Amino acid sequence: MTFDDGPTRYTGELLKILRKNNVKATFFVVCSENEQYWRYYDEIVAEGHSLGMHSYSHVYDDVYESLESFENDVKQIHDFLYDETGVDCKLCRFPGGSSNSVSNVDILDMIEYLDKEGITYYDWNVSSGDATTQAFTADELVENVMKDVVKY
Repeated sequence: MTFDDGPTRYTGELLKILRKNNVKATFFVVCSENEQYWRYYDEIVAEGHSLGMHSYSHVYDDVYESLESFENDVKQIHDFLYDETGVDCKLCRFPGGSSNSVSNVDILDMIEYLDKEGITYYDWNVSSGDATTQAFTADELVENVMKDVVKY
């Protein structure tokens, strides 16, 4: 199970639910502009979850402007997480996924850079729909996942 774009105001509650159910997850995080959420980076690690990089800014136009800007963004989030947690993150998920249509850079060039740095990238194969502009109920989110999870 993976989560993207955190930490947010929901991260604390999410960690409680995972702890209660003895479930581990991977959190692909960004550098939160809200410093009150920074404590969650350490909590994620302390509770045995995996910490992954999702980008420093998550601003597609900046991240995907050039290969150099992508590399700089990866270095920024890596160094930020290392400074915050002491974890040398080697997991990454592209903002928008590896099939995004907003990048000015060939995805293969970005993958080659990650490979050279010893970083493994992960995509997703099931989406709940929570990242869309459509509002779903909790039951609809579960249904969205369950109808696709059996395929993958």
